[in-house]
Amino acid sequence: MEAANVENTKICTGCKKEMLATKEFFHSHKLGKLGLSSLCKKCKLEYRKKHYKNNTEKEKEYSKKWKKDNPKRYQEIRESYKEVRNKKYDSEKEKQRLKNHRKNLSDGYVCQCMNVKLKEMPKKIIETKRLIINLKRELKNNNVKIK
Repeated sequence: MEAANVENTKICTGCKKEMLATKEFFHSHKLGKLGLSSLCKKCKLEYRKKHYKNNTEKEKEYSKKWKKDNPKRYQEIRESYKEVRNKKYDSEKEKQRLKNHRKNLSDGYVCQCMNVKLKEMPKKIIETKRLIINLKRELKNNNVKIK
């Protein structure tokens, strides 16, 4: 970076990379230098994932308590999420994309059916599940019922 921009940069304490000191790279933190967090957004996300994994029960209890203590705010957040989600799925293009996703049985869709993450699932299991789904669809289309 140029010498003139050095004042506008910040070094992440996690990955040690120098980045622009903006909200694009760092979360706001009123006590932090320049009003920004010491960890970049990427490192903060990794930290939160690790922390949640190691403190799942504690995090769930905190979440329940917060929802109970802040019912109005919780409802506002839920409503705004619903609005964003509905806008996303309202478009014909998105509806068509989801339809093709199901029809073509993409790896992501197959893993979604099994409630597992795509990167955690071996390809052979995905292929097997895809065959099972296709077989069930074929049976349903031919009105065959299995007990």
